[in-house]
Amino acid sequence: RQDKPVGALAPDARRLLEWEVAGLPVGGGTLALAAVGEGIERRVSLDVTPELELLYFCPEAPMALAGETLTFECWLANTGNAFVTGIEAAFELAGETVCVTASHLAPDARCVLQASFTPDVAEGWTRAAVRVQAANMDEPLKAKNGAYVLKNAPLPARTPGVGVVANDAVIVLANTHAALAFRRSPEGWWFGQLLTCTPDAWGDTLAWLAHPVHMDYRRGVDGPSVDCSFRDMPEPALEVDGAPGLCFRWQRDETDGATWSGVFAFTPAGDGRTFDVAYTVTCGQPREVLSFSGPAVHVVERDEAIYPGLEWLVDNEVSSSTLDIAEDHPDRWRFFVHPNKITVPAIGVQSPLGTVGLFWDMRQRWYGERERPGVLFASPDRFQRFGSHNMRLFVPPIDSSEPDARKGAPFVLEPGRELTLKSHLYAAAERD
Repeated sequence: RQDKPVGALAPDARRLLEWEVAGLPVGGGTLALAAVGEGIERRVSLDVTPELELLYFCPEAPMALAGETLTFECWLANTGNAFVTGIEAAFELAGETVCVTASHLAPDARCVLQASFTPDVAEGWTRAAVRVQAANMDEPLKAKNGAYVLKNAPLPARTPGVGVVANDAVIVLANTHAALAFRRSPEGWWFGQLLTCTPDAWGDTLAWLAHPVHMDYRRGVDGPSVDCSFRDMPEPALEVDGAPGLCFRWQRDETDGATWSGVFAFTPAGDGRTFDVAYTVTCGQPREVLSFSGPAVHVVERDEAIYPGLEWLVDNEVSSSTLDIAEDHPDRWRFFVHPNKITVPAIGVQSPLGTVGLFWDMRQRWYGERERPGVLFASPDRFQRFGSHNMRLFVPPIDSSEPDARKGAPFVLEPGRELTLKSHLYAAAERD
């Protein structure tokens, strides 16, 4: 208890009194203040407690090869008004546990705890979990996530020039300075790896294509939605229109007799660093399409990113943050926007490994007279809970300028009509 005499206080007068609080019990405490005068008394109190919040738990990249390092991150925030002390996070992956500690976390502060694993078995989707405990908090915080662990099959030998090289486990489409490698898995040939290369050797992995095509649709207006990730992708043809390329042809029969068909083509462009991407699907019966997207490009590292007119990120800045705009401003949400707000149809992400770019024709007609696809840019990717940096095209685009708009209006894909989405994927070891 600390008493401070004030003396007389005239009407409308104020006086500032200060106390230094040397410490509180480990679990927090309550500060109480009583002001006592002749014939009057006022009391107020302030609870001082730590509040630890688990913001995100995610792998740095959505995919890893068996035998290579896979790192998970746990983002924590102290939203209370007292220090959180004695923090311990237990990360778990495939039966292995790694514990990471932090001595304390100040009020309004954040921290990121990391744990690295080296999974030696290619199990596809591999589940992970984290359990966070603090010395001055009663209940632990828990979260689950995972990552794809793929067989670490060696790439086929690099041959000079532009073309396709393959072995039993990997097919690589090589341009002069960039390459796309697709790996066989129990879910088909549908995990892509974007690499740099030279005429003589393969380079670094710049990005992953994790299920690079995705669609949600309904069989009827009032029917349940169907989530289609095209995971049963067959082995591709090694030519597109008679030239080197990869052409995945997919088909699915439904119980009402409808047959879906899809053609997903990747071809090297003439600049040596770009791949042209074209996705086309048709169906034999009417289907209400809720969303159709791709390619889903997950860039593994980022120093800087530019989405002209919408984002310019450096260091640890986060897309759609409140760094330079008010939280309640209608233009703060920029993960996906109305096409009118896209000034230049291109996104670039740069890191010490190189540069990845996605660009497209904004006036492309993706279904009949419908034009202008939508774009998702999340850096890092909080939507799918990955630490990588996600960019992709999707249709239908956002059709409202309202700040809470998240998707476009569904449309009916008529029998035999094509839904097509085209883009260009760029990779280079150079940072410029």
